[in-house]
Amino acid sequence: MTVRDRLASLGTALGDFNQGEFGKDFSMIEGVNPAEGYCAGVALDWTRRVLQSGSGRQAKFLHYASAKNALPSGVGTDTRQTRTLRRMATAFSGQGASYVTTTRKTELIALLTPLLTAPLVNYNSSPCVGVPSAAAKLLMERFDLQDNPFDLGYEPAGFVSRNRIQNWLNTITQGVDPQHSKLADGGREWGQYAKELDDKFSGSKKRKFGKIHVVTSSNQQTYGSPGAWRTELLANGFQTDCCTIVGVGAPGDEGHAVAVHLLGADYRFFDPNYGVYKYSLEGLRTALQHLFGAPFFTDDGLDADLPVYRRRTDSTKPKDTKPWTRMSYTIFAANS
Repeated sequence: MTVRDRLASLGTALGDFNQGEFGKDFSMIEGVNPAEGYCAGVALDWTRRVLQSGSGRQAKFLHYASAKNALPSGVGTDTRQTRTLRRMATAFSGQGASYVTTTRKTELIALLTPLLTAPLVNYNSSPCVGVPSAAAKLLMERFDLQDNPFDLGYEPAGFVSRNRIQNWLNTITQGVDPQHSKLADGGREWGQYAKELDDKFSGSKKRKFGKIHVVTSSNQQTYGSPGAWRTELLANGFQTDCCTIVGVGAPGDEGHAVAVHLLGADYRFFDPNYGVYKYSLEGLRTALQHLFGAPFFTDDGLDADLPVYRRRTDSTKPKDTKPWTRMSYTIFAANS
């Protein structure tokens, strides 16, 4: 049985999709080689699409097989499929491992600015202001404080002069926000990235990236086992009427992105290589296990003892020995 057959047996198949097939007429588009994969961009575009469509929308809409999208890609022409592919490739090029509503820079500015006018206290014979532990924690992450004045076990965490706070603010505000870049540590700011994508592609499009927002996210981290991140994801990673993008991989390596749209008790699972499936929670758990953790089914062929995404297609290459223990997720919802 094929991987699609296996996935379908766990629930209901709603339609095939394969990112390689979708972009097969292009050797390069928006700086991306479709043959090498652009899953994070596909998952992000799918999330934008399904969150702004009615729950009764035709299944074809879920996997880009509507009549408007079924036009020949026509290399160099402006068909719907070509425009969709460009949008997916660009979303992939600037992707975040996860997305956040507010960056650490913005949070830190908001926490430090009021301290410039906070009441002074006498500390070690010097006029100082107390720095809340939330601000101190971010400052310790942002700066190499050789004379660290903070102890996060206390509230406030420490006392510093207004001049020092002003110097920190000057440095922070003048610098580029690192969370406005691809795969930013701590997550990429969604509002900034959504505007960047909409400015380039949406025009008069009704279903803009900016019309969805981040509900919450889990920064990329490494777990003890694939089962550990599955437990975390299934417990906290989904909310009704929301869509979750999940990034999975081996520590330090490239990985794969999928998306899940929760409608009532139905988990609509989208894999950019295999299409869309409707699952129960248990069906979703098993699909994630078979793809990324450990084989659920007894398969034949090369590396059948490994999960799908760790199997080789070339027997001359070394066998994969790295479990996929890295995971991050972002929950999106449509704007009200």
